[in-house]
Amino acid sequence: MAKRDGNGRLYKPDVCICDINMPGMSGIDLLVRLKADETLRRIPVVMFSSSDDARDVRQCYDHQAVSYVCKPANYAELREFAAGFVRYWVEMVSLPNRVNVSPASDFKSG
Repeated sequence: MAKRDGNGRLYKPDVCICDINMPGMSGIDLLVRLKADETLRRIPVVMFSSSDDARDVRQCYDHQAVSYVCKPANYAELREFAAGFVRYWVEMVSLPNRVNVSPASDFKSG
């Protein structure tokens, strides 16, 4: 499941945002596969869904999601979520082997 770049280096994102409802494979199934892969299991996975069903939330945490976020209702709230996500995961959190992060200013929009 792990991917390598053109130079053979292993590409591992610092954090993954995953929707529960995806075509082909559910986000929960993807979460289970990520956590079963020795090279990818330490990547924090934030579940992002329109569902606020307690069973979905519990199932995601049972499978080692680090967070569960209900999708914002409008564009302004989505921008607020994105800014908070970047502030936390890019600017504040210490993650092992951080290699793929651009400066935080690259993530901000006008």
